[in-house]
Amino acid sequence: MNDKRKKLPEMETLRDIAERNLQAAETILRNYPNDDGMLNIVGYHLQQCIELALKHVLETHAVKYPRTHDIDDLLDLLPEACADDFTSVAQYARIISQLESRTRYIKGYRVKLETIKDVLVVAQLTMRRL
Repeated sequence: MNDKRKKLPEMETLRDIAERNLQAAETILRNYPNDDGMLNIVGYHLQQCIELALKHVLETHAVKYPRTHDIDDLLDLLPEACADDFTSVAQYARIISQLESRTRYIKGYRVKLETIKDVLVVAQLTMRRL
């Protein structure tokens, strides 16, 4: 059986879901690097990856968090001991948060490839720190 299918649904973590969002973003970017519409989808998956990774950290430290997509709000809740691990997220927090709503709801909005590449690096670093 494939290792990725071994976990029972009740054993799944937010880290697992964050990882799948990162994999989806990387796959779409690799296959559609010049498709502006697909770059929006990549941006959305990167935002979800980072949001869920932060929520995973909060969960593992027994910190309750609100239903939010705002990265700054989640960063503010991190225990002090963890904050230094997410400085790259803090630097891009506003941009990352905007990817959630702008890529989904604003018709004609297009995220720049340069932004996607920057946020991809942040997402990859974030996942390595978990």
